[in-house]
Amino acid sequence: MTGQLDPPLRFYVPERGRCGTAHLVTDYGIDHDRVWTLIMDDGEVWDVPNSRVRGVVNVTAGRLPA
Repeated sequence: MTGQLDPPLRFYVPERGRCGTAHLVTDYGIDHDRVWTLIMDDGEVWDVPNSRVRGVVNVTAGRLPA
């Protein structure tokens, strides 16, 4: 099942060392990670498994810097 995110969510991809905005999420079922479709800040589009993304700092949402 694929869903469009409204509003889009910001994520950090540690192995790439950069952030992107998720516009779609795909869930293939219980045997697989969710897959986030991110438009990276440099314009590239990546499908990234849930285990490889991290939420970015968002004080309003309670995600504070470590």
